[in-house]
Amino acid sequence: MIGYAQQPKVNEVTKDLAWAVGLYEGEGYACVRASGNIEVGINMTDREPVERFHQIMGIGVVRVYPPIPPRKTYYRWHVTRCDEVVQVLNVLIESGYLSPRRLEQANKTLERAKEIKPRGWGGRMSVEKKRRNLEILYSLGLKERPT
Repeated sequence: MIGYAQQPKVNEVTKDLAWAVGLYEGEGYACVRASGNIEVGINMTDREPVERFHQIMGIGVVRVYPPIPPRKTYYRWHVTRCDEVVQVLNVLIESGYLSPRRLEQANKTLERAKEIKPRGWGGRMSVEKKRRNLEILYSLGLKERPT
């Protein structure tokens, strides 16, 4: 009897991630702003794909921008918090589907993320809050633990 190769089982999570990476490839960006802030986002004139991307990623915000004639209304999903930017870029990179161009953008943005201190870093922060912030940096790989 001739055997048939078993088809790999692709679950919905894998399909959704592949779809999201494809959308990001075509419509997305990762950047370091002139101010030094970082951002990952997608801009489109179609609402449904932007909302689906948001649902798959589970973080970020979708905003609606009214048209300036003769243009259409557009929708933007984006993240600007350092920990969220790092989380999204790691998911996209680890998928293995990013093109060299998008991978370079992601890596440049992640390099800048390593230089950013968490909000509320200075001033009258309690020792416990400083410790929690450091743990976040360690867990995201943005800071190495002292030896």
